[in-house]
Amino acid sequence: MKRALPIAAVLCSATALFLTLWILVPAPLPVLWLVAVVASEWSLYLGLLALAGVLLGLLALRRKWTRSGSIAVGAGGLALALAAYPTIAILPVAKSEAVDLSLRRYCCAFSEPATPTVQTVDYAQVDGQTLQLDVYLPPPAATARPAMVVVHGGSWDGGQRSDFPQWNAWLTAQGF
Repeated sequence: MKRALPIAAVLCSATALFLTLWILVPAPLPVLWLVAVVASEWSLYLGLLALAGVLLGLLALRRKWTRSGSIAVGAGGLALALAAYPTIAILPVAKSEAVDLSLRRYCCAFSEPATPTVQTVDYAQVDGQTLQLDVYLPPPAATARPAMVVVHGGSWDGGQRSDFPQWNAWLTAQGF
């Protein structure tokens, strides 16, 4: 039980480092590609895991667990840097496009209930199969914006058009 602290420190940092590496390294396998997508989209949460590893590593160093503490601090620090990369990379783009980034919306994007009008529409027949799409209509008072086509992230292999309706509701609430 007395080795729990250094083990937890190394485990947090190593897990964060493994996951954040895929933000920059091209994934050689489909399973790792999915990990890369999740790591990029949820990098700030992985940064919290890395930070936990660094803090536990510093605590381990104070308690004379130098090897595991050093590994945890090093791996966690590198994972922190990798986790920050997507956010740092998007800042100039957001500025040039006059888009406000919000940490609150990143963390709690769907805390505000939105109930848009949704219509399912048949748009084509292919080989006897009816293809459908869901149309999310913005509230009448919304500022008019261009229409968006949201294609679910199933890599043309899986998923359904109804995946992640909260994103569609959020976009609709923004007037899209």
